Amino acid sequence: RLGQFIEEVCQIGASFEEDRVGLYTNYKNWCAVRGERAWTMATFETRLVERGADGGWSLADGQWVGIEVQTTVSPARGLSLVS
Repeated sequence: RLGQFIEEVCQIGASFEEDRVGLYTNYKNWCAVRGERAWTMATFETRLVERGADGGWSLADGQWVGIEVQTTVSPARGLSLVS
């Protein structure tokens, strides 16, 4: 499920950064839109760190480096592109 979230909501690149709370909020909302139960923030971040070894992103000073949200997720509105 993490891979699908990244594919549908995020973009990956060395120059990208995303606030850790913002990324998790979009993940939680994405789960709500899909009717799935979200992991805790700790589990979500652990899984991202595990996957980041291959994906090229990491957590530094409260920011995820190498990944960003390209599509915001709202339970009321579903998916929408970040402008």
